[in-house]
Amino acid sequence: MYISIVTLEDAVAEMNRYSDIKLRVDDPALAAERVSGTFAAGEPESFAESLELFLPLRAVRHGQVIMLVPNDR
Repeated sequence: MYISIVTLEDAVAEMNRYSDIKLRVDDPALAAERVSGTFAAGEPESFAESLELFLPLRAVRHGQVIMLVPNDR
């Protein structure tokens, strides 16, 4: 799936349409970060790993939810 330049919040909503494992971003500043790229639909773990490379965040999995939280480093 190609994601044009959108907020992280919008990208998460789009990715969540294709998987039972849900991404979640509660921090407003992080949710407002801009992202773009091509990502495999239905693979939220890969999407989260990619985000960790380019945004100041870390992905923390709790069961069927992957929390995207600000990186405190």
